[in-house]
Amino acid sequence: MIKEHLENAGLRFALRSLRAFRTSDKSGAVLLSDFRKAGNVALVWALDQHDDALSDEASLQLEKLEGFDTVVVVCPPRYFGTLRSRGLFFECLPVPADRALSGVTTNWDLYLKRRVARIRENWAPDFEFTVGRPPEVYCRDFRQSLQT
Repeated sequence: MIKEHLENAGLRFALRSLRAFRTSDKSGAVLLSDFRKAGNVALVWALDQHDDALSDEASLQLEKLEGFDTVVVVCPPRYFGTLRSRGLFFECLPVPADRALSGVTTNWDLYLKRRVARIRENWAPDFEFTVGRPPEVYCRDFRQSLQT
């Protein structure tokens, strides 16, 4: 209970600091409205979600980020309905199984690297949090799955 209270207090302090020392330039954040550009943006990488519902860890972290003005979750497409019902924004990266179904033999490594960069650029997050593998590791593992 005390630890949870301290974590919430730390998050509130961090949010105040972000507002006071705005370091993120959001002029290129094309997916944010002018109103949202004035607020704080959290980007959550939740690429390792496998069950029917978001993992407990992902749900807990999303609750902790409720103080942000905009929360964007990058996850597999099957969670869009859940995230939308919570009022969150979402993005996706393909999962390795989708690669086989797509029939596309493109340079997946280059595509994924550009997609991750585009997500970061378009949302201009003030804070990033990862549940599971970070996007760079996800891309590396995706590339390795192509070789098998």
